[in-house]
Amino acid sequence: MSKLVRRSVSSFVVAGVAFTALAGGAASAQASTSSTVSVAAQSGDGLTYKKIKEPFTTPVGKCDKNGTTQQMTNCVLKKVVATDHTIDVLQRQRFGYAITKKQRQAYLKNDAAWLKSRTKKADQARQGGSLDSLRVAEKMLQISKKRVKTLEGR
Repeated sequence: MSKLVRRSVSSFVVAGVAFTALAGGAASAQASTSSTVSVAAQSGDGLTYKKIKEPFTTPVGKCDKNGTTQQMTNCVLKKVVATDHTIDVLQRQRFGYAITKKQRQAYLKNDAAWLKSRTKKADQARQGGSLDSLRVAEKMLQISKKRVKTLEGR
């Protein structure tokens, strides 16, 4: 990908992340990590890009880094939402640049496998106790940040 295109995408991603971070609301987060996808974009060959659908209620509730376990978890989940938005932008761009149907199929398969893997790895962070939802959220964020670096070619 050219530097010009990467810079344009980065600017778009930053704007989207800022919007997503400001869009937080009052709904409470759930501890479940079952990730699914929803329709976001379709190619001319009938293949459809699948946008990440968060495995927790969005918008995420009140964030307080020194508050209750739920409020601390919400702070991390807001970062997960913003990071997943960045992933969606980068994956959608990659999907759109694919030249063949076979490439788009491979990207969709790769995206779904990554999301399934993230869910499984995040669930493995559970140790029991009241901090489980926070541990799972932190693991999801760690894995999602790594995905952004991979998609950006870093």
